[in-house]
Amino acid sequence: MERVDRFFELSSRGTTVQRELLAAVTTFATMSYILVVHPLIMSDAGMDRAQVLTITAVVAGVFSILMGLMANLPIAVAPGMGANGLVAYTLILGLGVPWQGALGLVFWSGVVFLVLTLTGIRRLLLDAFPDALRRALTAGIGLFIMFIGLKTAGIVVAAPAPPWCRSAWSRHPRCCWRCPASRLSWDSWPGGCPGRSFSPSYCSPPSAFLSPQPQVP
Repeated sequence: MERVDRFFELSSRGTTVQRELLAAVTTFATMSYILVVHPLIMSDAGMDRAQVLTITAVVAGVFSILMGLMANLPIAVAPGMGANGLVAYTLILGLGVPWQGALGLVFWSGVVFLVLTLTGIRRLLLDAFPDALRRALTAGIGLFIMFIGLKTAGIVVAAPAPPWCRSAWSRHPRCCWRCPASRLSWDSWPGGCPGRSFSPSYCSPPSAFLSPQPQVP
């Protein structure tokens, strides 16, 4: 125990071996859901679930150990739960990018991230984020993971129409839903809707969502 204490400088940091072991068990219990959720997400994109599970466990274990041995920091490393959803559902399923090509993009994004870290730009970007936005990102990722769990458990199922199509105000005959290139906007409401369009470019007409569709005989 004394050798471990000296190697990791635990006493100088105001902690003990027993406390760090308890923290390690707590961290593992907190992050172990990734071993289930990450393979589920990537298997939706066509990857083998067993292989993703294996590589997730190996990478998380090896690099968490290296983080402690080389950087002397009690930081666990695991796949990002926001990035995997972006890769699986946006790049692969949404844009039709093969999963092999999507993983190539992940590799190059890691290279760019490394360059930003070595040049100090990453620290400048992190300092530019306000605390409220950081907390919002954490909460958003948590809600995203919760939604995946509810969907996998069958508690959340596919609806016959988007939620905004079933609300009372959306049945107003003059309500018009539009999709600008990068944001949602509401227009054509009497007196104008809050958050009117900021962009002249639209990607779809609203009638398919908010108007009754004619029955084809």
